[in-house]
Amino acid sequence: MKRACLFLSSLVALAGCSDDDTTPDDAAVEPDATPDMGPRDYADELAWYGEYPVGFRELEVTYTRPDGDGDRTIPYMVWYPASGEGERFPRHAFRRAEVATENAPPASGPFPTLAFSHGHLGVADVSTYLCEHFASHGWVVFSPTHVGNTTADGETRTADIYYLRSTDVSATLDDLEGHPELGPLVGSPMVVSGHSFGGYTAISLAGATFDVDGIVASCESDPSDPVCTDLDTEAQDILRAGLHDDRFDAVISMGGGDSSRFGDTGVADVDIPVLVMVAEGDGYPAGSFTEDRYWNTLDHPEDLWVNLLGAGHQSFTDICATLAGFPRCPPAEYDADAGLRWTVLYAHAFARSRLMDDAEATAILEGTPEDPAVEVVDREP
Repeated sequence: MKRACLFLSSLVALAGCSDDDTTPDDAAVEPDATPDMGPRDYADELAWYGEYPVGFRELEVTYTRPDGDGDRTIPYMVWYPASGEGERFPRHAFRRAEVATENAPPASGPFPTLAFSHGHLGVADVSTYLCEHFASHGWVVFSPTHVGNTTADGETRTADIYYLRSTDVSATLDDLEGHPELGPLVGSPMVVSGHSFGGYTAISLAGATFDVDGIVASCESDPSDPVCTDLDTEAQDILRAGLHDDRFDAVISMGGGDSSRFGDTGVADVDIPVLVMVAEGDGYPAGSFTEDRYWNTLDHPEDLWVNLLGAGHQSFTDICATLAGFPRCPPAEYDADAGLRWTVLYAHAFARSRLMDDAEATAILEGTPEDPAVEVVDREP
């Protein structure tokens, strides 16, 4: 099947983007052979694929915009525990699926649920390794496309995207819960996750309070800030009311940004556990947790801060393991596959520890990391 070349602000186009490495339309695709993992402990079990086959579907939802400006239609992707294999292994933006197959028959639910929000200039399938991983362990995972803030839309942001991203996630969850075949799979607990601007989206859905007066004052002195574009009274009122979706029980933020939108104290209104994952390449050398604005403002006793030393901003996504040297990926000597392992291990262990009373997962979070390139900080007792 045809895939469009992806464009980013720093690149005119990805050279060599073509159909040469794809199979004929509608042909079944075999994934790469599973490597011999050797002896496995519990951390290996959490970091490797689980026991479920994984299904994959692409759906669409139309909902009424909160600003009254008509309807908004967005596509979204779903990964889910399946009872068998489907039609073919889908080809995503940066990798081919390893265990997910299209339209696989659903397993019997309900299952815990994970929402994923892509970053600025991103795509819904930027972190499919994470999505496949959770689904194989018995989670329903969905990822909406934030129309107007994708790779194809360019750099421009307007004020409305600061609330539409969050309403995209909530509306997608509403639609998925009502789906005749996949809806019965959607269950609790629910985690909202996101990368970069998606980390901000996740925090807003968890109940952070916007500093609207501070945003307005900042726009008066620096109207070039993207949030200032079309920041009318309607947009201000929506942000003041907040974007909290109380269906979510925990947050996983990876390289999250835009913390200033919540002012000095707004993030403290989040009253569910948050995993804050950062990368050294984003300006977080070892021991710099005291400089992380999100971490310093959050105050839940079960929060956790994980720093991938040597990693880059895109190390939490599929990109760096596929395109070495891509903007905001780490230097070539960094093991991108290891970065993905730490991402899924700590995300999965955090969800199981905080929401499922998994003592072994808690022990992983509290123990000495098996790799010195991973720094873990928890709240002082």
